[in-house]
Amino acid sequence: MKRKLNFFLGALTISSLLSVSVLSSSCIFKKTSDNETKNDDSDKLIPQQPNIETKKSSNSVEDKGNLSSRLEKEKDMPRGNSDKSPETSAPETPKITNTPETQLTPAPEKKHDNSTESSDEEISSKTKKESDVLGIDNDNSDSSHKNEAPNNSKNENESDDSSSKPPISENQNNSSLEPLSDDLQLEDNQTIFVRPPFYARFSINNTNKFIGTFFNHLDSPGYSSKTINENKANLDDYRIKGSQGAQEISEFLAIKETFDYFDKKYNDNLLIYGGDTNIKSVNYFLATKFVNDQTKIQSTLDINQDMTKKSKFGEQFITSLGKNKRKGNYSEQYDKMFFINNDKDIFVPKIINEESKDFKIDIYKAFQYYVKKEKLKQMNGWNVENNGKKDFEVVRNLISDHAPVFTDVKVNFDIKTVNVHGDVDTTDIKISKPENTIRIAHWNILNYGNNDSKAFALANIIYKSGFDIVGLTEVNYGSGEDVKLITDNLNSLANENGRFKFVYQPAKDSKIPKSLLDSKKFGEKQQEQVAVIYDSKNFKFKTSETFQKVIPYYY
Repeated sequence: MKRKLNFFLGALTISSLLSVSVLSSSCIFKKTSDNETKNDDSDKLIPQQPNIETKKSSNSVEDKGNLSSRLEKEKDMPRGNSDKSPETSAPETPKITNTPETQLTPAPEKKHDNSTESSDEEISSKTKKESDVLGIDNDNSDSSHKNEAPNNSKNENESDDSSSKPPISENQNNSSLEPLSDDLQLEDNQTIFVRPPFYARFSINNTNKFIGTFFNHLDSPGYSSKTINENKANLDDYRIKGSQGAQEISEFLAIKETFDYFDKKYNDNLLIYGGDTNIKSVNYFLATKFVNDQTKIQSTLDINQDMTKKSKFGEQFITSLGKNKRKGNYSEQYDKMFFINNDKDIFVPKIINEESKDFKIDIYKAFQYYVKKEKLKQMNGWNVENNGKKDFEVVRNLISDHAPVFTDVKVNFDIKTVNVHGDVDTTDIKISKPENTIRIAHWNILNYGNNDSKAFALANIIYKSGFDIVGLTEVNYGSGEDVKLITDNLNSLANENGRFKFVYQPAKDSKIPKSLLDSKKFGEKQQEQVAVIYDSKNFKFKTSETFQKVIPYYY
């Protein structure tokens, strides 16, 4: 009996132990399953989502598509979250179109970079061609709007269809007043610029400084004409010498009004003018009417002495070519440059008051040293009649009847500008260029149009004379875009594609009102355009404007 009782108690103990074991196993299994997710399609237990990406390592097309889709989503995520998984990172944020409240610090677009060399490699060839022609650096907004948020709403992958772009003058950000009305009526004491001044504004790369330039070609000299009705000039406080007409005198004196207008509107650090004024040497001191203690305007050529006096200076500062049939000579001091310096701590324009420094590039000598005549003969535009002519005759017939003039502006910061050609050391051309000097020039390029040989000669003289910015006048009406021939040659000389660019005056802005043509006050052939070439390595074009205002008429 006792043995039976022990056997019963043993069996009971074994049964209890088995129950405890089963219960324990059940608890352990349940705890493990809390960390796993059950597949809806089977009873198979699979890992949580973080390991899905590891599993999807197949090279199948479908997997590639899923990966591409995921990358597209990640690309649109805010910066810093791209390394997080979809389950742990914030929900995908929709793109917002440049709202000031949401886009506090927009990332700058690459095309707005001042490094024009790198941006030129990345823009399309069609856009690049337009930039070269129009002087556009893909950021031509006026500095008065520089604090506005840039418009980044355009898709970066969107094609740049230039055919849908606005007209040239709008692409140039030309902010001219409306062109003068064709039925413009003037009072007896009023006139306009027959060829209105063209202003172009540039920022200096890597600085907050601005240079404003304006250029034009004043009315032809003299008042006697069979086709144009013009009075002789008459001023109460100045005796006009020679046969100067009232129109060119009135335009010359209105240079002050033009300075006042652009200086007040743009407040450039340096504002500079260059032009063929057609004011004869005998009236050299007429400039004292606006270059004096009552104005901020200064002259590059000293006006405290007569720089046209041949007994002292010879023809050194005389700029228009003479008609001597035996040698190259100069006749009048027509070409002048004036400036307003609003930042004297930074800019120091050189005022020429002695013969140690030239104001012009002697075009006869420049042709001899800088231009390869034999190459000109092989180019389109070369007139075979020039084959038998002397060099000074070729200069006048092909290139210009004016020498280019320039102002050297020393700056107190480091800037690597265009070098003067090495041949200058072996000639008597006094145009050496100190370090950290910006050379701004003007050149009347005489009936410029589509002429390869002329463009080649002009480019060689511009580049080898060290011009950084040059205003070109007497560009034939409708030929503004042809200045690209010159910049193409400049870029070839510099061996840097896209470095030299230009901006030109829209033809509509230089059109003479029909009422003035009908009245014989002006002639239709007097219509011209202005172009400004600049070195985009150091300067960025900002805006342009044509001066369209009525001015006083002195008769």
